[in-house]
Amino acid sequence: MNVLSNGFKAVQWRKLRSAGVDHLVRKMVLSEDCGVTKPLPGIFEYALRECGAHAATTVMIGDNYDADIVGAHNAGWRTVFFNLRGIKLGRTVADVEVSNLADIEWNGIL
Repeated sequence: MNVLSNGFKAVQWRKLRSAGVDHLVRKMVLSEDCGVTKPLPGIFEYALRECGAHAATTVMIGDNYDADIVGAHNAGWRTVFFNLRGIKLGRTVADVEVSNLADIEWNGIL
């Protein structure tokens, strides 16, 4: 698993450690590293290069619909909208929408 964030390095690692998932992260790609923020396409392209990945096989799991989901969708990635707050969307570009991370596996996206 890799992380793509507009946040700052120290803060992001602290969040991951606090959640107990820091050991699962192979690479963290941050907007401060490339000078481009989500949802602009440049950060998604940069992340693919940095991680040695391909858009067709990459999935963005994000809680910010505009920055994470729309940005990743426009970059050709599959998307999972983690809608923890129950935001009502009329139309969505997300491939899957979940309110519980455990539901992602059941939707067949991973």
